[in-house]
Amino acid sequence: MKKRIELWHLIEVLYMKHIAFGGTDMTNTAPPVFYKNPGLAAILSFFYMGLGQIYNGQIAKGIFFIVAYSISIALMLILIGFITTPILFIYGMYDAYKSAEKINKDIARTVSTRNGPPVN
Repeated sequence: MKKRIELWHLIEVLYMKHIAFGGTDMTNTAPPVFYKNPGLAAILSFFYMGLGQIYNGQIAKGIFFIVAYSISIALMLILIGFITTPILFIYGMYDAYKSAEKINKDIARTVSTRNGPPVN
């Protein structure tokens, strides 16, 4: 029984030293944060229009791009699609890239405010 108490006391002391020397309190940790890769989002939109937006978690926007791109391809039959399709294609990649950057900035801002100001 005495060895069990000593072991528990040793664990407690080590934990307190961990906290005292700048370690984090493991009882109040937040879930991990996952950043979006802007380059990957743009490449996904290059291969399939709207997939970059879906990767970013913007499902409705991704579906909108897929539908709009399909309509634009169909409009090639009356020649206006030759103008709208490349514009939509380039804008889809640009939007996926910029949206991923914005999501990353929002995540970084949230993480920094949740952790408080840096300790010197």
